[in-house]
Amino acid sequence: MYADNSLVFVPSRYLFPRGRSKGRKPVLVILTDGISQDNVIGPAERLKRKGVEIFSLGIGHKFRRLQLQQMASSPLHVFTAGFRRLSTVLGVIKNKACTPYVPRK
Repeated sequence: MYADNSLVFVPSRYLFPRGRSKGRKPVLVILTDGISQDNVIGPAERLKRKGVEIFSLGIGHKFRRLQLQQMASSPLHVFTAGFRRLSTVLGVIKNKACTPYVPRK
């Protein structure tokens, strides 16, 4: 798995190509069931500096919690789940991600 590629290529090309939508916060949810073979810190930090709120979700048992923490915006944005609990955990992430947006001044 190469999380670095997904943190660099996908957001700039597909998720936020024209910048931020007015009145909406940019949110990225990263789901992984493995260990990234590249560095996730740099790309994640660039997105965070641009105001992207990043949630990370490790599924199963073959992920590294440290990588999830490195990608997420805060420790409260790190989640883990087995496939049976996946729906429940995604609901929690949805509730956190869909809070009203208050722009920084």
